[in-house]
Amino acid sequence: MKNLKQITATLSEAEDTKQRLSQAFEDLVIKQNEVKRKLANVQSQIDDLQAKMPVKSSQTISDEVQINRDKYIDLLQQQTEIKNQLNLQARDNQQFNQQLQSQADRISKLTNQVNNQKIDLQTEHGKLSKLKSMLNKSASQFEDDVKKYDEIKAAADNANSEWLSALRVAEEAKAKLSSLKNIHDSYRGYYFGVSNLLKHRNEFPGIYGTVSEFIKIDKNYVLAIDTAMGGKSQNIIVETNDVAAQAIRFLTKHKLGRVTLLPLKTIRAKYIAESVLSNIRSLAGFIGVASDLVSFDNKFKAIIEFLLGTTIIANDLKSAVTISNQINHSYRVVTLDGQVVNPGGSLTGGAAKKANQSILSQQAELDNLSQVVADMNQKLASKELTLSKLKAQVDRTALIVSTSQDKQRDASQQVEMQSRIIEQKQTIFEQLDRQLKTLKLGYQNTMADNETSSESDLRSKLNAIQGTLQATDKKINQLLKQQADTQSLEASQQSQQHELHEQLVLLQQEQHQVSKEVNATQDRLDNNDQVITEATQQRQQLTAKLSDQPTKQALEKRIADNMLIEQRTKQELADVKQQMTNLNQEVNSLNDSLATQNINLNNVDNEAKTLNEQVKLDKQKVANNQAKLLDNYELDEAAIADFDISKINIAELISRINMLQRGIEEIGPVNVASIQEFADVTTRYEFLDAQRKDLVAAEHKLQKTMSSMDQTISTKFSAAFKDISKSFAKVFVEMFGGGEAKLVLTDPDDLLNTGMDIMVQPPGKTYRDLNLLSGGEKALTAITLLFALIKVRPVPFCILDEAEAALDPFNADRFAQYLKQYGADTQFIVITHRKETMIYADQLYGITMQESGVSKVISVNLDNTQEEVK
Repeated sequence: MKNLKQITATLSEAEDTKQRLSQAFEDLVIKQNEVKRKLANVQSQIDDLQAKMPVKSSQTISDEVQINRDKYIDLLQQQTEIKNQLNLQARDNQQFNQQLQSQADRISKLTNQVNNQKIDLQTEHGKLSKLKSMLNKSASQFEDDVKKYDEIKAAADNANSEWLSALRVAEEAKAKLSSLKNIHDSYRGYYFGVSNLLKHRNEFPGIYGTVSEFIKIDKNYVLAIDTAMGGKSQNIIVETNDVAAQAIRFLTKHKLGRVTLLPLKTIRAKYIAESVLSNIRSLAGFIGVASDLVSFDNKFKAIIEFLLGTTIIANDLKSAVTISNQINHSYRVVTLDGQVVNPGGSLTGGAAKKANQSILSQQAELDNLSQVVADMNQKLASKELTLSKLKAQVDRTALIVSTSQDKQRDASQQVEMQSRIIEQKQTIFEQLDRQLKTLKLGYQNTMADNETSSESDLRSKLNAIQGTLQATDKKINQLLKQQADTQSLEASQQSQQHELHEQLVLLQQEQHQVSKEVNATQDRLDNNDQVITEATQQRQQLTAKLSDQPTKQALEKRIADNMLIEQRTKQELADVKQQMTNLNQEVNSLNDSLATQNINLNNVDNEAKTLNEQVKLDKQKVANNQAKLLDNYELDEAAIADFDISKINIAELISRINMLQRGIEEIGPVNVASIQEFADVTTRYEFLDAQRKDLVAAEHKLQKTMSSMDQTISTKFSAAFKDISKSFAKVFVEMFGGGEAKLVLTDPDDLLNTGMDIMVQPPGKTYRDLNLLSGGEKALTAITLLFALIKVRPVPFCILDEAEAALDPFNADRFAQYLKQYGADTQFIVITHRKETMIYADQLYGITMQESGVSKVISVNLDNTQEEVK
């Protein structure tokens, strides 16, 4: 029971506390609403002030005033100009009329000139068209003539090429014919006795010559006849036996060899019986009797028939055997390829790897080559005649082409000259036309200027400008008045706005304090509600325990009443909480707005502080810069004090400063070590310059030495060339048995870089280049030059490797004789396969291989051998 009373007392106390807190809460809410109202009122006043702010600021109005002032000044200037124009108008009218008439006269005169120039230009264009037509005809004719010239020139070049080819072949044939004649005339290849007797034939009037000299053989039968005659072709025909006896005594006395002599008066012909011939003529392969297959002078018929009258020529060995069998092997049968069926039936035949050319073969080749050379000479004469005709035709055509080209050039020059005339006249025409257009345009502009500059127009413009001036002046006064009002209003509003901001800050602080108290009261109410709830729960528990007490109904009624009170209290508390929530939201909204205003105000304050600090910094910079000007540039302090920065174009000054700074940056940082570097570079330069001077001096010295050497070389070369050229000309005559030769410098004025041509004229020929000589002639010319060099500058020894390989036997013999001639001063080591050279050697060395893989040197001393033979 005691606990129930305590709980009831606690609950009653809690109810009282709740009522006090609720009353306090309501007072706070009222106070909060009052603060909120005041905040709204202050904010409304701030908004009204902002709304009352003028649309244009005083600075904007000041700019408009300046613009209108500039406009006013421009209008004053225009007014002055128009007044001046009006003053000059009357004076210029007379001059204008005179100028207009002068321009009209010039336009009329220039129009006539333009028309005349246009007609003249059309005439010149007609001339140009005719000249171009003539030029096209000349060009076409020139192309046709050039084409014809090219065709004839090609034909002439082709003919010249054919003539040169034929000439080269003919020269080679002539060289070969000359070589064969030399061999024939020198009797090389004859037997020793025959050669010696023929060399002395002039001592014996009755000697005709060898048999081979008096017979002509068809080339198809040369080998057969040569085989049939064998060595008999070198038999010598004489007139009588007495002549033969004298010749034999001469050979015997001088030990010049042996020879077979055929006296004409003694030798009788030999024949094959006609019956035998009739039996074999029809046989296959029979060609004829050897004496019938050669041609000769009838004077020597007995000799030829004696030698060949009993020899039968057959086609091949099979035919020869058949014929020999048919005639019982009575006569010799020789085939075309040189095989022999001897009388009695024996056979002789075969072939050597390389047979020496026989006398008959040489004679046949000489005759054939003589005929070929004669034919070639005829063909060369014909080709040369054709070539001369073609060259004459080429010259005539070239003259025609040159004439056509001259005509074309003349026509082209006329066209070009006419084109230049047209260009000149076109230029004059265009200049006159431009002048005419310029005059017309000037005339029109003058008329337009006169029309636009009439007195009425000028006065109308003057009136309009005066009206505009009055309006502008009025507007400037209005703007100045508006500017003064705006500046007064801005000052008043700024003061009011500052006061409202201070009130707003105080109200925001008060609102913040009231919000804190509302929140605290709300917390106390919540705690008190919790106490009431806990006491109610305890009381219900105790009521349940005291259910058996007689005052139960009273207690229940009291509890019910308390429950109703509690419910009403909870309802009121809920309403108060809702009001508190709404108030809190409004307070938060106001706090946010207040915070925004505070931020704006703080920003304004910060900007003001920043500007003040910037002003201080700028003043400090100005002071520092003035100090720098005084210290660095020694300027007058009075001049700096009187300096008016308002007259300076800041943008232009900044641009110039930036440009100077970029220039300094491009120069780069200051190199503090540049002085030392300059000293080092100077030292290095002086050292290198000294070396350069030394090199230049050395170069001059070397140039002088080289010049001296070049002079010495030129002098010695010139002297050596003259000696060698003289020696070459002399040795050439000795080697070739006649002719001429010379060495020619390609550039006699530049001996250090000149080349050398070898010009030779073999016997019976004209001067020609070395390339046009035959192989043997080239080789002999080169050997001649070698001997000329040795003759001028003898050497101890000389090695020659088959130098005479391309020479014929006669020239090889000449070569060997020269070796022998120079052998006293120079030792020659010669590698050769030619017998002509070996004959004149002092010592022969040969390489033999008696056993496989084992070489052996064999030497022969020809001088000792000759002494032993003697």
